[in-house]
Parts: sequence; C-alpha cells; structure tokens
Amino acid sequence: PSPAHCALRCTVDTTKPTIVQGDIYADGTNAAGALVNFNPVVTDIASQPAASWSCSPASGSLFPYGSAGTTVLCSATDAASNTRPHSFKVFVSECICMRERGSLLGTRLPRPAAC
Repeated sequence: PSPAHCALRCTVDTTKPTIVQGDIYADGTNAAGALVNFNPVVTDIASQPAASWSCSPASGSLFPYGSAGTTVLCSATDAASNTRPHSFKVFVSECICMRERGSLLGTRLPRPAAC
C-alpha cells in the first residue's frame, strides 16, 4: 500500500502511576525522635522502566515526636511525565520501658534516652 493508505497508530500514555505507602508508626530512638526509612510501592501499567518516586521529608530523615504525626508528601512520575501525588504520616512515639521489678510494667517515660 502507498503511504496515503497507511494510518499511523500512536499510543499516548495518559495513565498516572500508582503510589502506595500507608502511615508509619515508629518508636523513638533518641531524644529528638527516630530515623525512619520507607519505600513506597510504585507501579505503572504503561511505562517501562517503572515510575520513579520522591518524598519530602525523604526516607531516612529524622522524624520528631508528636501525636499529630509528620506529613510526608510524595509524588510518582512515569516515563511519559504523568505524575501522581500521595501523602502519608509518620508517627513517632515515646518508647515503653519495662521494669524488671515492681508493679509498673510498660511505664511510659518522657524520652527514649531514659529507656
């Protein structure tokens, strides 16, 4: 067939990747909080290689104590530049120390350095 009879078929990737990371609960490891690592699961049905991700604060950052948690903002981007945002929280709690003797087990102390 001549070029006039041929149709060019293109597939345009408009599908955003998926990014999944649930809230994280960590015990404090020092007086300031805890270093917390995470690795969201990122998938993309249309792009190879798989989509990349970035988060702020980054994995491995120091997260402070606090009942409200720290919000982590992430995004996943595929090879076609489709981007999907995602957020989750990191909660860092004070450690619970166990006393060998006495009636109080699981006494919550003000900071893990005392544990």
